[in-house]
Amino acid sequence: QLQDIFCDALDESFFSVDSAFNDLEAIELLKAKVYDYLIIDLKYENGRNAVELFKYLNDVGSYQDQKVFIVSGYVDSKQEVIKRLKMAVKCSRVYLKPEGFFRAIDDLEELACPRF
Repeated sequence: QLQDIFCDALDESFFSVDSAFNDLEAIELLKAKVYDYLIIDLKYENGRNAVELFKYLNDVGSYQDQKVFIVSGYVDSKQEVIKRLKMAVKCSRVYLKPEGFFRAIDDLEELACPRF
């Protein structure tokens, strides 16, 4: 599963990673811990989507100090994601699956260990 590959790659890159399989699990993790980066998919296999997660982030305002990355295969363009979500959450970066999946990992690794 792509989520496992993503988590394993980040675990190897100086990140401590927690993973949620839907928006409700993600909200529970956010209630218990502060994260520097949030990597969010827009839709989940179990039929749920990120709407409740975005509502939660907006309500608590916690995302203000975090970098939010959107990784999704359910939209046609990055501009579409930014336009649809601009009132819900401030996206730091948007990646479209499948090609953007590994680019997101590379960019996060660069943030963790910038090359000089």
